[in-house]
Amino acid sequence: MAYTVAIVKEVFRYHCTLPHAYRVAAKEDVVPLAKPIRTEAGLPMEEIRVPQGTRIVGSIAGYNRNPDVWGDDADAFNPDRWMKDDEKEVITVGVYANLLTFWGGPRACIGWRLAVIETQVFLIEIISRFEVSLSEKATRIRREACGVVAPTVEGEVENGVQLPLVISLAQQ
Repeated sequence: MAYTVAIVKEVFRYHCTLPHAYRVAAKEDVVPLAKPIRTEAGLPMEEIRVPQGTRIVGSIAGYNRNPDVWGDDADAFNPDRWMKDDEKEVITVGVYANLLTFWGGPRACIGWRLAVIETQVFLIEIISRFEVSLSEKATRIRREACGVVAPTVEGEVENGVQLPLVISLAQQ
């Protein structure tokens, strides 16, 4: 069961459904930066002033694949990362597993617990009753950003959402 939970966490990290979250600053604020950056003039900046009314795009996908947070293999699907007992201090940003998938704070996804449990139950039911494999079109699956991320087949986007799998009853 521990490895199943690790797989679910990695799916939520690697394949987040909502790649970006959009917000508008309700009041002027100053946002500290985790790492200083340099301006075009070469001056170091450690914070950014955000005027009231500024439109902000929070990159969920960017954070969930940030090598500074997830390591050098941040762009690889690796459930084993969740099996380690790291003792290092981690700043958590989201409501679940330090992922930004369900956002965080007062605007976090209200149904995140249901989504996690439902995904685990669905995965257990599928793997216990069915054999699932990729079809010949599987090499052409791409993630289409259309509000949320949906699977499509390269060259067949006009056919809409597709996830070509071969599903058969498991041999008992």
